[in-house]
Amino acid sequence: MIAIPAGGLVLAMIAGFFAYRILRDEPHAPEPPAATTTVAEVPDDPQRTARVCEAARKRIYAGASMGALDTEGWVAELWVVNRKGVSHALEGLVVEGRLTPAADAELGALQDGHVEVAPGFSPEEEAKFPGLQGATLRFSGGYMRAFLEPAMRARFVSLSDRIADAARAEFGALYGRCAHLRHREMGAWIRGADPAAAAAALVYAIGTFAEQPAVNRRALDGLEGPTPLDALRKAGAKLDAKGLAGLIGTEGGSVTATGGGGIDMTFPLGGPIRATRVSRTVARKLGVGEGG
Repeated sequence: MIAIPAGGLVLAMIAGFFAYRILRDEPHAPEPPAATTTVAEVPDDPQRTARVCEAARKRIYAGASMGALDTEGWVAELWVVNRKGVSHALEGLVVEGRLTPAADAELGALQDGHVEVAPGFSPEEEAKFPGLQGATLRFSGGYMRAFLEPAMRARFVSLSDRIADAARAEFGALYGRCAHLRHREMGAWIRGADPAAAAAALVYAIGTFAEQPAVNRRALDGLEGPTPLDALRKAGAKLDAKGLAGLIGTEGGSVTATGGGGIDMTFPLGGPIRATRVSRTVARKLGVGEGG
């Protein structure tokens, strides 16, 4: 045992007492808050989003269904075209990236959706569509999730019907795609002023933008007509609603009359690429199918 002199022991006790007083009286620094990251603070990473979306695309082509966690990077687009211009029909539908209350009767409960209005044809397409005018409503966020929810899909189709009616659209389509790609996998609704126009809208809006194109563009360019849509419509002139219903019925699609000879084609939520597959069948019927 080590002996400590009495005087040293007293000094050590005194030093300890004052150290205790200093530590007790000095205010403690607050504990640093736990590290948290809000959604708003997450940096935008387009490359990561693209990877997530393309991974989802691979899953749906492998037969998987889409789920709530698979929607990142996806957009739903409503495309409408006529010969008199559709911009006036879309006035008042979208304000500051949201559907207005008057337009939002079907999707009014959604608070985190975003929509923008874009041209109906890309700059590269414009020259091929003289006399036709179009617009595309591009939905993302909560609206895209609604597009993939069974309880909301019918409401989305109802909204598409109302907008197409207001725009007096000759051709229309509602589909989903990865925002960074042109491929349109998830066809949901197709509008035509008559069965041939509906077939043309399906083949053009879905088939020509599929990852594995359903349409032979050289064959399409060889058809007669002022625009590709008119040429496809002329090629399908012999199609009636019953015949078209038989073609798309192989993939679960259905046909509904809209009045005035027009029809809508709808595809079920299950099997996201049904419209893509059936566009191949219809393209072959019109003589422009890829590989046959």
